[in-house]
Amino acid sequence: MAEPMNEERFWDSTPRLRHVRAFARAKQAGPWAALGCVLARVSANVPPNIVIPAYVGAWQGSLNCYVALVGKSGGGKGLADGVGEALVPLATGIKTQPASGESIPSLFARRVIDEGETKGRPTYHLECWNHSALLDVTEISTLGAAMSRQGSTLLGTLTAAWSGETLGARNKNDADTLEAPRYGYRLSLIAGVQPENARILEREAATGLPQRFLWFDVLDRECPDADRLPAPPAGEFGFDPERFKPYRPTPIDLNGLYQHGSANAYRDENGTPLYMLHELTYPDTARLWLKQDGVNRLRDTRAEDMDGHTPALLLTVAGLLALMEQRDELLTVTEDDWRRAQYIVQRSQQYRTQALADGRRGRRRASAQTKADDRLADVQAAELIEAEYLGRAKRSVVNQLERHDPKREGLAGSHIRQLLGRNGPRAYRALTELYTEGKVDKIGPDDMETSATLWALAVTPPQ
Repeated sequence: MAEPMNEERFWDSTPRLRHVRAFARAKQAGPWAALGCVLARVSANVPPNIVIPAYVGAWQGSLNCYVALVGKSGGGKGLADGVGEALVPLATGIKTQPASGESIPSLFARRVIDEGETKGRPTYHLECWNHSALLDVTEISTLGAAMSRQGSTLLGTLTAAWSGETLGARNKNDADTLEAPRYGYRLSLIAGVQPENARILEREAATGLPQRFLWFDVLDRECPDADRLPAPPAGEFGFDPERFKPYRPTPIDLNGLYQHGSANAYRDENGTPLYMLHELTYPDTARLWLKQDGVNRLRDTRAEDMDGHTPALLLTVAGLLALMEQRDELLTVTEDDWRRAQYIVQRSQQYRTQALADGRRGRRRASAQTKADDRLADVQAAELIEAEYLGRAKRSVVNQLERHDPKREGLAGSHIRQLLGRNGPRAYRALTELYTEGKVDKIGPDDMETSATLWALAVTPPQ
């Protein structure tokens, strides 16, 4: 029996995983975040007709990959993405940002007017101009804003795209048709997620969006000291997108798929499929695990850290690990790949749980700070108001003494209080402060109550 997987065994289990961690540490990027970017880019390079067998659901599964890089602003998401780009450049496809749900099919499909003579209105057909896209979401709040717009279809489109479902719709009017069919596109996504903004994904848990992501921390708490920073590893990473060339669909294949709408409909006159799908092969261990998970699902006995998307996520990660390694049997997923995938998904779930918990704590702290600031602001406002009222009372005391005691014989504090009218409640405090400031004098004994003491304006010394 294989030894239980741990951090060191995982990273040392293949030369390419060692290369990812070594290169990330040389660039002072988080190794797990860098691995997430590598897997997303491997996915973007894999032809869309390389698929997962229909172990989960009725259709062959997709290798589309979504990655959430968790960290503070400026925490290293860009560094991790840079490591991914250096190790696995995009050989085909485009890198862009999602604008709306409707814009995603347009990353792959376009309408082309039919050539030749047409009577009346022109007719159109669909064409695949690109079959791979990597969505770069620098900050998840941007994605959240786009998803929250009234009438937005972005959330539904992203969840459907992860599963490889057909995107867009066919309409009666050919000119309005824009559809990217199942198995005809590859879509990967890398998003930066600050813990405080993780709720943007968390609140879509009912749709399964956060469960579709691989979550990785941008930090590396075991990183080398500054004076021991390693050099980049020797040699090349070795990932070669051209290894997929024998499986890659031709433009004619893709256009035929897009025009027919599905691989099942795209057949010759003898019923032979014309759009070929290439299935990965998984070990018995994976198939047995999936069967047991099906039993657990039906009996409602799944572990707490399991959810409905975990099986598909495991299949995707194991497939991408095998395709990253590019062994001689290119489409074969080994038991070791499956074990590594289980460890990756386990770490992802841990990072997701931690990110969501950190986000909730951060929001509570922010809410508490806001409430504290509001209470302090109320206290300060009250103090400012009281100071203004007291200033008015002091000015009124001076005015009343000038008016009613021009000879400085003194007025009783209680009398002054009556003269102040609305400012009367503050008369005694005003008199005390004016006395301290040397602006009024006491006439007579100094130990009498403020109300009984006679008060007069202080004599201004000669200049």
